[in-house]
Amino acid sequence: MNNLEFDPAWRAKSVERLEKVYRGEIPDRVPGYTVEDFPMPAPGRMYFDPGLQFDYQIRKLHMQEEDGMDVVPGVHPLLNPTFYPSLFGAEIDFPENDTSTLRPYYERTGDWPRIKEHPLKDIRDAKHLDVPDVRRAGQGPLLIRILQHFKRAAKNKVNVGTFCCDGPLYLAYGLMGEKLLLELYDHPDEVRGLLRLCARTIFEVTRIQKEIVEEPMDACFFTCDDVYIPRGFGGVFIGLTHAALLSAEMYRDIIKPVDDEFLRLFGGGGIHTCGNHAHLFGEFSTLPISMMRFYAGEYEPARAKQSVGRDKVILGVKASAHGGAVPGAADLIETISQCKAGGRFILGPNGTREGIRTALETAGRYDA
Repeated sequence: MNNLEFDPAWRAKSVERLEKVYRGEIPDRVPGYTVEDFPMPAPGRMYFDPGLQFDYQIRKLHMQEEDGMDVVPGVHPLLNPTFYPSLFGAEIDFPENDTSTLRPYYERTGDWPRIKEHPLKDIRDAKHLDVPDVRRAGQGPLLIRILQHFKRAAKNKVNVGTFCCDGPLYLAYGLMGEKLLLELYDHPDEVRGLLRLCARTIFEVTRIQKEIVEEPMDACFFTCDDVYIPRGFGGVFIGLTHAALLSAEMYRDIIKPVDDEFLRLFGGGGIHTCGNHAHLFGEFSTLPISMMRFYAGEYEPARAKQSVGRDKVILGVKASAHGGAVPGAADLIETISQCKAGGRFILGPNGTREGIRTALETAGRYDA
C-alpha cells in the first residue's frame, strides 16, 4: 500500500517558492529539485502498468520530500515520444525489459520504446490524414487507462497531471523521420499543413487529459520533469528539440507560427529542448511562454537569461564539464552563480541528489 501522506508544509513551501519564481519575486536565490538518480523500474515493464508507474512516482516523491526539494507532489503518465506517432499507426518496438533491477533514470535512455518505422512516406500524403480518435488509436487507450487509474489511486492527496506534450514539429518528425527536413525545402506548404494537423492532434490529446484530471487549460499542475506551472502562466509544456536542426530563418518562417498559435490555445506555457538551441533563443523570446527548460552547453544558462528574457523562468542546468551525462555539484554551483542574479530561475531537473543538495547549500537557495 502506498503512503500518500506528505507533509502539508512541504507542499505549501514548494508551491510558494515556485509561484514566487514565476511572479518574479525571488531575486537572488533559486529553488531546486532533481529527478535523475532515483531508482527506476525497467520502462518495458512499467510502460503498460499504471500501478507500477504510480508506485515508482510516489516512492520518488518521498525521497524528494526527504531532500527538501521544491516539488509539488504529483504523478503523471510515464509514456515517451512514441505515443503521438502511434496514434497514426507508427510501428513501435517495445523492449522486453523484464528485469526487476532498479537503475537511475538517466541510465534508462535505451530501454524505452522506439519508433520502428515512420508511417508517413510521402509528404504529399499528409493531406489525407486527419486527427485520430484518441480514445481508440495507438497508445491512446493506454493513456486514458493510466490517467483513470491515477485519479483513483491518488485519492485527492497528490496532483494528477498530464503526459508531457511534444510540439508539432516533434510529432511531424516522428511521423516522417529525417525526410521531413528535406521537405522543408522541397514542399514547405505541405509541411505547414502537416504541422497544423499535428497541432490539432496534440490539442485534442491534451484537452482529453485535462478533462480527465480536472486541470485548467492555463495551468500544469504536474507533468514531465516534475514541472509545475501555476494557473495563468500556461497549460502546456511542449518539446521543441528538433528545431535545433533548423536555421533561425527556417524556424521563424515555417515552424514558429504553428508553435505560437498552439501555445496561445493554452494561455501560453513552457517549452523544453534537448540540444543546442542557442541560435533560436531570439525566436523563443517572442513565443507566448512563461518558462523554458533546457539541458545543453556550458554557456547556455546565462545566455538563455540574456536572450530569452528576464521575464521568463529558466529551468535547467549546464551540461557536465567532466564528460558525464549528469551534472555534479561543481556544475550546479556554476549554474547558480551564472543565473541566480539574472531573474527567474529554477535549478533542475538534472543532477544527482547529492550534487543538488551540495550546490544549494553552497551557493544559496531561496527560503520563503
